[in-house]
Amino acid sequence: MSDTRQARRDLWGGATWPVLLVVVVPLALAGCRAEEQGRPLDFKPGVYRGERLDPLSRERLRELRARGDLMR
Repeated sequence: MSDTRQARRDLWGGATWPVLLVVVVPLALAGCRAEEQGRPLDFKPGVYRGERLDPLSRERLRELRARGDLMR
């Protein structure tokens, strides 16, 4: 058997698997962050399901309308 084949067989058949498991499993579990749990995964077009926003003040509404008028 060639040295390359023997080295490859030793790598994948030796004690490498436990080392890979010790490295790969924690990395996979790290992708499950707590702040990402419980977030909505089903979305409906046109439906906002977030927290309620504070109503805009009259001054802010006036500013936004004025900006919109500039685009006409």
